[in-house]
Amino acid sequence: MADCPLCGSPDNTLSFKDKGYDILACGNCGLFFIDPYPLDAAQHHRAVSRYDYREMTVLSVDRRYRAEEFYYEEYFPILEPHIRRAGSILDVGCGTGYLLERCSEFGLKRVGIELNKDRAEFARTKTGCQIHQVPIETFTTDQRFDVITLMNVLSHVCSFDGLFKAIKDLLNPGGKIIIKTGVLAPNVKRTDVFDWEIPDHLHFLGLETIHHICRKYGLILLEHHRRPLSEELFSRRSLLLAGRSTWRNAVKKILAYTPLVVELLRLLYERRHDRRVFSSLMLLTVQNQ
Repeated sequence: MADCPLCGSPDNTLSFKDKGYDILACGNCGLFFIDPYPLDAAQHHRAVSRYDYREMTVLSVDRRYRAEEFYYEEYFPILEPHIRRAGSILDVGCGTGYLLERCSEFGLKRVGIELNKDRAEFARTKTGCQIHQVPIETFTTDQRFDVITLMNVLSHVCSFDGLFKAIKDLLNPGGKIIIKTGVLAPNVKRTDVFDWEIPDHLHFLGLETIHHICRKYGLILLEHHRRPLSEELFSRRSLLLAGRSTWRNAVKKILAYTPLVVELLRLLYERRHDRRVFSSLMLLTVQNQ
């Protein structure tokens, strides 16, 4: 079996299979990762380009923007106290720029990174910010930032070493790192999630993986907001978020406006799947900086 891309341990076991990939669980740091794992970003981009989306279509920038608007209705109140006090922010994987747009009221320096050409252009128009179309690992600037956000980005980046070196180089002393990503319990099953979006998603954190990341890269975990996936999946807000499947969007919209259905779906999901998949929002800083 492959070595863990985070800690290098060969002590890995098969968790489940999906779309021709093994999903391995590291016995040392708890990371779940796909095998074969891409050797570099270029290999990952080639693999994703061959991904069979079948009925899936890439969201238009307008629909993506509306999805981000819904999304941050829930998460912006958690982010706001840390952003409001900052003088600058770098939003990695900024999408259509909604978070950067919301931050305009605080008068801080705002910069984004977005690899998708259409979303980057949309974000520039919406925010008036610099939006760079380069991976954060190769992003260079004299600017340093008080806050760096990675919202649903971590699982797409193949090199932990490259990512956290870049973040630490770009962060001001005392600066904050905000990461939102998926977290899995050791007994997770393939059927717990309808579509794992593999190989677009390369890895998922285990319940204790963030502590290994902190030890390895000299970080301190300041806050950790963890919620079961069922709460994120089965709310009216989440059901109204547009995904990449047209027919699934239509079904979700019907469910969202049917009385008691959202609550029933959540109960049925938890009865069948327990609580094995989580969404975590984490606030970190660098040790001794």
